[in-house]
Amino acid sequence: MRDNSEGMPEIIKTYTENGNHFVVVGKTIDGINKSFAFWISEKAFVLINKVLSFYPFDKLLKDRYKYFFAGCIRKDSKKNTQYTDFRIEQGKNGKQFEFEVELQFLKNIIWFSELKDFEQVKHLKEIF
Repeated sequence: MRDNSEGMPEIIKTYTENGNHFVVVGKTIDGINKSFAFWISEKAFVLINKVLSFYPFDKLLKDRYKYFFAGCIRKDSKKNTQYTDFRIEQGKNGKQFEFEVELQFLKNIIWFSELKDFEQVKHLKEIF
């Protein structure tokens, strides 16, 4: 298990627009940080919001929580379910936790985590 989030894509937020669900994911490549939105299913939207509403550390600290895709994947073939680890950080605190994820989101976030340059995501909506 890693002790920091360096190189991990950050799951920043989810939102709904015109009845469609989106997740905003940030990535740093060569010192440049950019964020992009991509479409997710309703199931993925619900599952990602469970991650984003998990606050394992001191709720009284003013440091905001950050959520990163950690890349550890586990499949439960009996339930046809996928799980992955998210690294959750608040200030100096950080730990990985396992959550259920929807398969298409998992495929997309793995692809996104392996990006070597931003040219590959120019078709996605960049969030400033």
